[in-house]
Amino acid sequence: MAVFTTLDFDEINTLIKPYGIGELIRFSGVSAGLENTNYAITTSSNHMAVEYGHDREGEYFLTIFEELPENDLPFHLGLLELLGRKQIPVSIPVRDYDGKNIQMVYQKPAVLCPSLQGHHVQSPSLIQCERMGQMLARIHEVSGDMEYQGGGIRDIRWLTGTLSKVSETLLADELIACKKVLEEYKAVSRADKLPKTIIHGDLFRDNALFDGEEITGVIDFFTAGRGFMIYDLAVCANDWCVSHTLLDKDKLASFIKGYESLRDLTDDEKAVWPLMLKVTAMRFWVSRIQAVKRIQSHPHELNTFTSPEPFKQLFFYYVNSEPESLLL
Repeated sequence: MAVFTTLDFDEINTLIKPYGIGELIRFSGVSAGLENTNYAITTSSNHMAVEYGHDREGEYFLTIFEELPENDLPFHLGLLELLGRKQIPVSIPVRDYDGKNIQMVYQKPAVLCPSLQGHHVQSPSLIQCERMGQMLARIHEVSGDMEYQGGGIRDIRWLTGTLSKVSETLLADELIACKKVLEEYKAVSRADKLPKTIIHGDLFRDNALFDGEEITGVIDFFTAGRGFMIYDLAVCANDWCVSHTLLDKDKLASFIKGYESLRDLTDDEKAVWPLMLKVTAMRFWVSRIQAVKRIQSHPHELNTFTSPEPFKQLFFYYVNSEPESLLL
């Protein structure tokens, strides 16, 4: 969790002027996200003020992309606009007076998004897990209308490269286990039998907002890309349905029930479920190792990190489990 690009009051105030949202009132760096810089800002006016006939304060998030290339952003912003049109509760970036929704900050692309209502859940209920399963199925259904061949910024090439970069920090048996799972994943990917669509790729609890049992927002689609739907389910399950690095079977059942209320899983998807649990646990284990290195090289008061250890433990829980015990 970090702020990599430090901005002051005047810089942010100048940055927001083209959006017609008044003057900056206050701002704060957000200690969330492993790769991007985020600021929560409050302005003297809301971008919907004219439409709604009021002049209330506006609440926004300014995101500066530290890694995502500018030429990838139009896809991600287009995906948000598509999801919004289909009544998925997302935060669509605001456009400025010239119709642009991307600005450059210190030669890095940045977007301004309205804040969504709701709160993150720490320990999701069975109903909330079911709602998230339904939401993920809905996102998969809607995003199928998007044309995009890229695999997102967390695709198999990234995983291969990142494992290589962090290999020196792993014990010999850890690296052997990771390479074995990666080779199995590559074989499944080459077979190309699993259904694909545009997937979120990072739908953890801190990327969803709730009001009671209902979802009010889904955020951070900036690792989205074309991928296996069952992979996206495993990413979610490894956060929503895990307690103390163990899979909570009741929460998983509710999550899958919600998903299959809109889309049935195929036999091929069910067969690779144990592998997808391992792959996605490994992905977040190695990505957090990489994030620790990056944060340590960018000192800032908000530069704290989420420990890689829970996903390491989860990975080996799966590796040491009988595959039959992990089947859906």
